[in-house]
Amino acid sequence: MILFLLTLLLDPVSIENEFLRLRVNPGPSEAGRFAVDTTGGNPASEKDDQMRLVYGSTLPWSSFTLVRIDGEDWVFGGPTTSPHEAGLGLRAGTPLSSPSPSEDGTTISTTFLLGSIKIEQSLGFVRGSSTGILDTVGITYTATSMDDQEHRVGILMVLDTMLGSNDGAPLRAAEQEEGAQSEQCWEENPPPFWQAFDDLENPTIMAQGTLETDGVGPNRFMFSNWGKLAKARWNES
Repeated sequence: MILFLLTLLLDPVSIENEFLRLRVNPGPSEAGRFAVDTTGGNPASEKDDQMRLVYGSTLPWSSFTLVRIDGEDWVFGGPTTSPHEAGLGLRAGTPLSSPSPSEDGTTISTTFLLGSIKIEQSLGFVRGSSTGILDTVGITYTATSMDDQEHRVGILMVLDTMLGSNDGAPLRAAEQEEGAQSEQCWEENPPPFWQAFDDLENPTIMAQGTLETDGVGPNRFMFSNWGKLAKARWNES
């Protein structure tokens, strides 16, 4: 009986459609961290079915989000536990709601209180900008002040890409003809989108990340080695 209950607690919270599967760590450690896989993937190809797009073991932990509130840094969700490295040593908030799917099964939301700021992470299926079908995962963070004061809030997301079995999947920014050969950082005017491939020369699995929506996007974007970012803090990233 005890073993059965432990198995239930260690299952990820997941939703899926005919294109994608979204898996979220229920916590308490690393709660809210997520991974994305294909189910049917590209309808025109069977070669990308049931493949990974974002690294994640049974319980995802390597992709994580930092939140800076009035100059102080937090890791969103549950605390990092050793031997994992991503966000290790950073403060975690107080859970207000564990990862839970919506009634229609299209989103998973997680809410934490970080100091006096409530942060809600919403992950769900949205229509791709180029395809018009629900083959894209939208990632949204909403910050709400709980003390009626103004606060300065920043979000830094580290996304650990993995295309199929290639954990070192090559990356390419918009309008680049070749993949990134080394670390790249856009301090101004980040590209509107970026792409990842299992193989740049002969890809069977391809993914695209959209950075700009309705004219709004991040003020900084970087391609980098995951190991460097996992151990870094805000000012070092």
